[in-house]
Amino acid sequence: MTRPEQPSAGTVVSADGLALHYEIHGAGDPTLVLPLACWTLPDLAQTLPGFRIVGYDPRGRGQSAPVGADTAIGIEADVADLERLRTAVGLERMVLVGWSYLGGVVARYALAHPDRVSALVLLGPLPIRRIPHFGQGARAVSERIDAEAMAAVGRDARAGLHTSDPEKFCRAWYRALEPAYAATPGVLERMRAEPCRYPNEHPATVNTLLGRIWQGMGDWDWRKDFGAGTVPTLVLQGDADFQPRAVAEEWGELPNARVVILEGAGHLAWLDRPDAVRNAIRAFLAAPLSVGGW
Repeated sequence: MTRPEQPSAGTVVSADGLALHYEIHGAGDPTLVLPLACWTLPDLAQTLPGFRIVGYDPRGRGQSAPVGADTAIGIEADVADLERLRTAVGLERMVLVGWSYLGGVVARYALAHPDRVSALVLLGPLPIRRIPHFGQGARAVSERIDAEAMAAVGRDARAGLHTSDPEKFCRAWYRALEPAYAATPGVLERMRAEPCRYPNEHPATVNTLLGRIWQGMGDWDWRKDFGAGTVPTLVLQGDADFQPRAVAEEWGELPNARVVILEGAGHLAWLDRPDAVRNAIRAFLAAPLSVGGW
């Protein structure tokens, strides 16, 4: 497949008929595949020049098709969609870069298709086990949000702003959450991505989707699952992430994984510390760990 110098976009249809949006930016080896393009692609494509980056929106997110009450949701569906994308774009092997929940998705994909993944980058990833870390992170978010700004969002909702101007309401919602997700004040105003342009990213919609995902996952614990894996893995987590440092450390305990803690970065580490993220990823891909078991 020709590697474009200019961005291009397309659609992949999932096995159950959902249109999944993707974009291809840049040129060069290796090819990085980046889920949740609506949040990550514009800024990471700028941060990581010299790579071919395929960004896509999972089902129900960003520019991909919305999901209904009966649509399959969760890790298994997202892993299947990623394989569908790989086939459609014509990739033999790829580097997967997964942020937050999508870190769990790309790790599970690599477990199912290790021959298709040359390396993994887990960026502020979902904990490898739910208990106790998921609850700890949720509590940290609730403690860090801008309570005054969130109270204003509540008043806006009662006044109907979420229906009269949903993009404005969405931006206000995320600004109230910013202290929980970013270490740098105002970083959301400066980011190139504009997720609030898409109804899938509006608070009520995305919260409903994530709620279904968390409920469907139960009390996951994947530590034993990765024991026979073979994919070199880089774990990046900010020292100001709402997730405890133990999340990165537990991923790092797996063979063939290394951990980099980014100073001055939160859960949106590529926005807080773009240079540190770029340098860590470039160094890792220049000399990945030897393959010999995860």
